[in-house]
Amino acid sequence: MLVTLAVFVLLMVLNAELVQNTTAAAGLSRKRLDIDEQARFIMDCLGQDLARMVSRSDVDSYFPTQTGNAQMLFYSEVPGYADASAGASCGVSLVGYRVNTSSASANYNSLERCGSAVGWSASGSGGSGMVFLTPKGSTSGGVFNFEPLPNSTLSPSTNPDLAAWKGASSTLYQQIGAGVFRFSVCYLLRDGTYSTIPVLQKTPSGWGSSPFYASQKGAPTSSSDSGSGYAGGSRWYDSTGYRGYICTDATSGSAVWTPLGWGDVSAVVVTVAGLDNASLGIIHSMKLDLLAAAKALPDIGTSDLGQSSPLLPAQKWTDVIQSGSFATSSGLPVRIAGAIRVYERHFYLHTRTPTP
Repeated sequence: MLVTLAVFVLLMVLNAELVQNTTAAAGLSRKRLDIDEQARFIMDCLGQDLARMVSRSDVDSYFPTQTGNAQMLFYSEVPGYADASAGASCGVSLVGYRVNTSSASANYNSLERCGSAVGWSASGSGGSGMVFLTPKGSTSGGVFNFEPLPNSTLSPSTNPDLAAWKGASSTLYQQIGAGVFRFSVCYLLRDGTYSTIPVLQKTPSGWGSSPFYASQKGAPTSSSDSGSGYAGGSRWYDSTGYRGYICTDATSGSAVWTPLGWGDVSAVVVTVAGLDNASLGIIHSMKLDLLAAAKALPDIGTSDLGQSSPLLPAQKWTDVIQSGSFATSSGLPVRIAGAIRVYERHFYLHTRTPTP
């Protein structure tokens, strides 16, 4: 009798442990499926937006090279929200992605998307009709300046028509990924290299002695010519306006540079890191936030992308998360820190190779 009772108790204990382990495994699976679903939805939206992006070289896009989370702003032929003052839509929307940085916002440290329908005239929630890059023109010295007029760009910091887009509390953005707190962008260029800027930098074979690539604060001018070492096909990256140019005529004193647009880019590489809703609930109940965790996932650099086997953000972040010090640097409990997932996708563009 005692032996039978002991066996019964042992079976009950084993059964309880089995149920507990099964419940824990199911919980982990639900968490993984939750953040997987968020990431898949974000990537699908991005894919549609970028596939329909207006990629003309005279139409601006705003992909600033900056520390921390990336942001983007571009025109795309997708549906968008239009307020009553916008009038009829021209079939294009101004699309933006960013991680909210306002601690007063309910969307703090989460990914947001904006899709604002562009009207035929300069009015409505987008703040402007569709505009085209227009160079400033000749200066007092007779030198032609190819830097575009602020109102013809998509930079919220310089274009007064886009001031409403700049603030972290802007109502033009809506949450698209509650658990996504880290957002990175880099580029696969046409020569097979990766870069943090959308311009070819590696000198092609047979180029000659002229500099192929230059990075300057500001746009080129007509004096950026053969006398300065440039040639037809030379690249120029404006590190303040985040815009590339290609030289189409290097004639001394009357050089011509045109916006490069997306001509050098094969694919936009987007990487996100996020947490499931259950883990977010624990973080909020503990009065924590994800700012330290976002900072603990480092920016990608030229030295990473320039390796013989390029180190992309997904691998770099995964290595950091799996390190023993990440929980401490992120300020999160060990179990929560270990639940962070990283996702990455290449979005290939259908653009033409630029010719000088």
